[in-house]
Amino acid sequence: MLQRKLYRFQCEQRPIWVFLRDQQRWIEQAQVVELEGDLVTLRYDAEIRSVPSAPAWPISAAAPKPTTSR
Repeated sequence: MLQRKLYRFQCEQRPIWVFLRDQQRWIEQAQVVELEGDLVTLRYDAEIRSVPSAPAWPISAAAPKPTTSR
């Protein structure tokens, strides 16, 4: 039943939402690209989310010069 539903979404090019249980995250608006047995190939845009609570550290414009020893 699930495979038929995924096949229909593939034919209609409808987006699907998938929860990856091992990674505890959602893949939103994925397109079913290919169905082969129990293998489902999806295409989706990965967003890189910044953590709002992470501190922002200023970047120094002048890097320290390396010391050479002879």
